[in-house]
Amino acid sequence: MKWLWNWRQRPTLKILDDFFPNLLTGFRVAEYNAIFSAFPRAQVLSAYPHFASCIEEYARVHPEYARRVNVFEPRALDDCGLAYVNFLNNAVLFLDAGV
Repeated sequence: MKWLWNWRQRPTLKILDDFFPNLLTGFRVAEYNAIFSAFPRAQVLSAYPHFASCIEEYARVHPEYARRVNVFEPRALDDCGLAYVNFLNNAVLFLDAGV
């Protein structure tokens, strides 16, 4: 199992999303929290317009993961080993942003 540990530590997984960390999207919260649990370096980069108010609520419910959720900036992908999007519209959104 050492190979699995080594693999999990290598690339930084960045999840690109347009609605997270809004708690009204429970499937995203469950999925991304599971990813956070499995991949210690994974992060979410969010383009959600109401990010500031939602991250506070998310941090109250999931304080162990809140520091891994940030506002999207193209520079944040500089050390990215793998980018992940949940829906095709997110791929289009982030490609249009110059990613």
